[in-house]
Amino acid sequence: MSQSLGCKNEKAIGRGAESGRINNLLDSTKAAIYKVYREIQERDNYVTAEKVKNAFLGLDQKQQSLLELFDYHNRKRKSQVGVTLCKSTYYRYLRTRTLLAEFLSQEYNLTDIAVKELTRSFIGSFEAFLLARRLSKNTVVALMKKLRHIIELALEREWIQKNPFKEHKLRWQQTVKGYLTQEEIDKLSGFQLPNKALEESRDVFTFCTFTGLSYSDVKHLTSNNIQSSFDGKLWIRGKRRKTDRGFENNLFPISGHSAEIIQKNPKSNIQFRIFNLTIHPYSTEYNESHQRESSFNHLVNHAKIE
Repeated sequence: MSQSLGCKNEKAIGRGAESGRINNLLDSTKAAIYKVYREIQERDNYVTAEKVKNAFLGLDQKQQSLLELFDYHNRKRKSQVGVTLCKSTYYRYLRTRTLLAEFLSQEYNLTDIAVKELTRSFIGSFEAFLLARRLSKNTVVALMKKLRHIIELALEREWIQKNPFKEHKLRWQQTVKGYLTQEEIDKLSGFQLPNKALEESRDVFTFCTFTGLSYSDVKHLTSNNIQSSFDGKLWIRGKRRKTDRGFENNLFPISGHSAEIIQKNPKSNIQFRIFNLTIHPYSTEYNESHQRESSFNHLVNHAKIE
């Protein structure tokens, strides 16, 4: 027996069992749609017919995953290295992604996780995982900040509505930096080292000490950064790699050692790198840091500086 719907009440016409089943189905469907409508309204503060339809039909249920978002972000950022992004910062994103994959495998037996499943507990557990690897507190904070940035991307894309980092505080640990006295610097500068690699490491360290430049700044110095003034004095001019701020240092008042270090390098063409840092390849950000520290410790031990 065929049934017809009444346009006015949007109900099946008739009092038979079939009409009752149709009307019950219509009522339950309308109730489900209204429930979806209310959930979207509470979650997003605005509702469209398209959003309700997709939610009701299950078309919005694709789970966006954390590592997929990390990979997408890292691919985009790679093209910015050397332009608007430091290489060390890019490598820190790569390292965070690698450690996250290890954490998911060891703690959850997962290869990835949906961003919607991230909680404060997950964030805290990952931080504990990093600290258990005997990383310094500040290294852990730097890595956690990279994860926080990825989660902020998920929030911007409306993949999640709550920020699992909201109540999680990241605080840098104040460190007491060691220093060398002028006597120790002079001893290090004049010490005869057994090989060229240690000499290069010593030259970079002392040059950074005398000029106040970072390792990254010194690594990228070229002959164009060394300029003579009208009175014949040498100046070093350029921009900081990390902040893009200009710097200008007069080499001779700082120390004669700075000029001596520069003069060690043969001037083969108009623009050349001041330092040939063969012992510090940019393989990974943390490899570079480890090699730099190991090389300096080695040469200090050679010079017998306490």
